[in-house]
Amino acid sequence: MSDSGHKPSSATAGVQARIDEGVRARAAEPPPLSLRRTETLEPEIRALAASIDELHAAMGRFGDVTTTRDGWAGRLELFVKGVLRKLVQRHLDQEKEVHVALQTVLDRLTVVLSAERALIDENSTVLADESVRRERREREG
Repeated sequence: MSDSGHKPSSATAGVQARIDEGVRARAAEPPPLSLRRTETLEPEIRALAASIDELHAAMGRFGDVTTTRDGWAGRLELFVKGVLRKLVQRHLDQEKEVHVALQTVLDRLTVVLSAERALIDENSTVLADESVRRERREREG
C-alpha cells in the first residue's frame, strides 16, 4: 500500500515493474564507452596536465632579470643583463631563421633527389628490358 492508503493500480504496478527491470538491466551492463575511455585515459590526462604545468614553470623561470644589489650597482647590473639577454636572443633568432631556411632547402633537395632516383631506376629497367630484346633479336636473326 502507498502512503495515502490507496492500493496502486495494476497499470501503475506494471509501469513500475518495467522501470525496475530497466534499472536492473542498466546496472548489469558495462559502463558506457565514454566512461571507460575516461577511466583508462585518466592517468595519461593527469600526466599531461603535470607536463603542461612543468612547461609553464620552465617558461616562467627564464622571464625575469633580477639582481641582489641595491642602488646604482643594481641598476647597472640589470641594464647589462638586459642588454646581454637581448643580444643573445637576437643571435638565437638569427640562428633559428637560418636553420629553418636550411631545413626547407634540405627537404626540397630530398624530394628532388628521390624523384631523380625513381627516374634512374625506371630508366635502368627500360634499358635492361631493351638490351634483353636486342639480344633476343640478335639470336633469332
